[in-house]
Amino acid sequence: MIKYNYFGNEEKVYYEKLDNGLDVYVIPSKNKRSYYIELVTKYGSRIKEFKELDSNNYIKLPLGTAHFLEHKMFDTPLTDAFEFFGKTGTYINAGTNYFCTKYYIDGKKCLKKNLDFLLSMVYTPYFTKELIDNEKGIIEEEIKMYDDEADWILDREMKKCLFQTTFSHEIAGTCDSIKEINSDILKKTYDVFYQPSNMFLVACGNVKYKDILDIIKNNKDINKRITNKKIVYKCEKESKKVVLEYKYLEANIIIPKLAYSFKFDLNDFGLDNLMTKYYLSLLFTHLFGEASLFNQFVTENKLAHNFYMDHLSFDNIYSLNLSAESEYADMFKDEVDKAVSKINITEEDFNRVKKIWIAILIRSLDNKENLTYSIVSDILNNGVINDQYELIEKMKYNELVEIINKIDWSNKSFVLMMPKEK
Repeated sequence: MIKYNYFGNEEKVYYEKLDNGLDVYVIPSKNKRSYYIELVTKYGSRIKEFKELDSNNYIKLPLGTAHFLEHKMFDTPLTDAFEFFGKTGTYINAGTNYFCTKYYIDGKKCLKKNLDFLLSMVYTPYFTKELIDNEKGIIEEEIKMYDDEADWILDREMKKCLFQTTFSHEIAGTCDSIKEINSDILKKTYDVFYQPSNMFLVACGNVKYKDILDIIKNNKDINKRITNKKIVYKCEKESKKVVLEYKYLEANIIIPKLAYSFKFDLNDFGLDNLMTKYYLSLLFTHLFGEASLFNQFVTENKLAHNFYMDHLSFDNIYSLNLSAESEYADMFKDEVDKAVSKINITEEDFNRVKKIWIAILIRSLDNKENLTYSIVSDILNNGVINDQYELIEKMKYNELVEIINKIDWSNKSFVLMMPKEK
């Protein structure tokens, strides 16, 4: 057992790698009446090609396989999962992104019973042709529903203009790609990526470290899955350059929408990539955050509505994404260009943002989902847990200035979505 300090010693994280290969992280809190648990596999839609176990053969996956597999893990030969958890008032759900698939429960009672069932559900694959064919219809409707959503379309086109690899496709796949999925593909994918050694569990809230370990160690289904085989998959290298600098499209909207994005290579800045992301995030918060002068200007002058800032990152790639509704897209774009061409952030500004971040972190300790999200993100992105409080504290103003001087703002993409009638 290893014990970590987290959030400036405010929380304790207990860690152990079990004999079955599963990494377990437990964050007990005496002040919580409920618990929140995530069981995560390091397999998301980013992986499109991998080697079978004990084989040199690569399997090329249809787009949407990870998401499809997530859906199928709720099928059990005996009991309906949602009905089971519903009887104890426990919330159960799952989610797939580009980097992982997670299964999570949120409850107040029957911890042993619920965690034991979650483990058995995920570690007991049940793939029948009838259930798979039925799921294809459900997911196809889900895909079609998003195809008519303007914000979803804008986000998709923005990613296609920025990225050649990881974010360039939809997590759920396409109506055509999911037709290629069958029980053989699901089983081979499951056998490789749902090994306990490729997974981890995070338990937070009203939990005890020893109790969580005992439940996992005594679950017969996870302990049947001990393989610890080497996982080999292909991962395309992302270019630092954007794919397309400008994209125009039309949709069934009333007010025009836009997405203005900048793409960066973290290796260009000469610092540790993790710290570089922190510096860039702080700078962009100052430039375009809710309390920024830019936000105040575009709001007061009605240059934009529903203005939103977002970041995407993987490997050595990082992007800043600004989206909004605007009747004055060119003027909005010009104001962004002005803001990044004449950056003015004082040491006082720098320290103020740091203090705000730390205050947000401390408040987030009261939210077990946010705390779990931070730890899961750390494990997926960095392989270890980082104390965000300590990282923020060690940030230096002179290093931020060095980062600013090295930023290439010319590597950018602009997507404009107009109403069809205009």
